[in-house]
Amino acid sequence: MVGPTRWDKGALGSEEFAPIGFDYEGDHRGIAVRRLPGFLRNKTRIQQLTRALLGGVQTFEDLAWGVLEGSILPSAVGDALDRWGNLVGEPRGSLASDVDYRPIINARILANRCTGDIDSVMGVIIAAASPIVCIEHIPLPPAGFQMQVTRGDFMSESRRLRVRRILKDCTPGGRDARYVEIKQGGFAPTASCAGGVFGGPMAREI
Repeated sequence: MVGPTRWDKGALGSEEFAPIGFDYEGDHRGIAVRRLPGFLRNKTRIQQLTRALLGGVQTFEDLAWGVLEGSILPSAVGDALDRWGNLVGEPRGSLASDVDYRPIINARILANRCTGDIDSVMGVIIAAASPIVCIEHIPLPPAGFQMQVTRGDFMSESRRLRVRRILKDCTPGGRDARYVEIKQGGFAPTASCAGGVFGGPMAREI
């Protein structure tokens, strides 16, 4: 049997989508004063006028940034997160916690464009089970495979069932696919990155 392929958390990088590349500027007043011509920069009244004029710009940026932060997926909460879920076809349902719901949305986005290859499916399960400690892909000849994720703790039951449905949607036809969740420090196969521990809760199928 072919051995497992492993990825650790450091190799995986971020498990959420990065926000659009905007940078917040919190010192428009100071920047404007520093950009004044030298012969004006040291005049107190000019500085005061410049700071007063740029105060409105700073207020606008603060408000706009607040809206942006509340709209992008990594920081959206409550109703904003619900809008994301509805947009990608994954309503909140029984997932009361935003912490549980956000990874499900991430996973649905990836599942919607999943091509059925191992890397695509692995990306879905990494997103769905986030945060994870590590993940393994174990080939099961002739046409099957097992993917097992190790987490700090088991997912809630409602989240686990949602993850199972999403994985079913992106599993290629004709493949015997098994998805397993392991609690770090629990009972797991010796091949697992949780590694040969014979105490604690047993691994379970997602």
